[in-house]
Amino acid sequence: MAYFVRGKLYQEPSDQSHHSMYLSGAAITVISAAAITAACTVSFPLAGPISLLALGVLTAVGYGIANDLLACRQCIQYFTWGHTKFHKRLLKTDNPTLNAVVWGIHATWKLGAIAGVLFALSALATGLAVMPILPYLALAKTAGSVIALSYGHYLSKKEEAKWNLPENQEALYRQFDNKFILTQDNNYDIVPLGQVPDNKRAAYLAVGLRNAAGYRVMPLLGLIMMIAITVLGLVL
Repeated sequence: MAYFVRGKLYQEPSDQSHHSMYLSGAAITVISAAAITAACTVSFPLAGPISLLALGVLTAVGYGIANDLLACRQCIQYFTWGHTKFHKRLLKTDNPTLNAVVWGIHATWKLGAIAGVLFALSALATGLAVMPILPYLALAKTAGSVIALSYGHYLSKKEEAKWNLPENQEALYRQFDNKFILTQDNNYDIVPLGQVPDNKRAAYLAVGLRNAAGYRVMPLLGLIMMIAITVLGLVL
């Protein structure tokens, strides 16, 4: 599909060229699951730090998928039409579950890998015996993810309700009217925000707040986890 905007032609490319964007994340997720399973069943050098690295990836990806399972049902256009000038549609389907899995992995695995590396380095630096306490660390990370998910969901529904108030309809209209999201590459994606359905505009803004909340809270929880690992390594 092509669009004329400000005298320029923008051509939407095939999604096939962007598969590598999330296939690498999917591969890392599968490897992380295999690594932590192996560490829990077979004793080998560096099993503890490797488990922490894998835990970072898996909890981040788990959070991302869970968040996007809700977000894609709240406003699928946020994922399929775009939300930043760097946005690239990853799937041609509008299926919310498939988009949630793909976007959940794609948007979080790198941050999870960074967190996992920091966890592993903290354990190595302090000599922490990870495997005996790994179930408790995993439980703590899961609980933190649930808290972050609940917080983001609450903010999102509150934001959507705010924009749906009658007195905010004019301001909501101005958020979308005659606006486009363009990539820096003139051969790629244009997102005609003015075509976002009226009944999805409040949800579109709310999903943006939901995701922003996750990007704020999850790094904070990761920092707390890293401090806990360091303290446990020094104490135990």
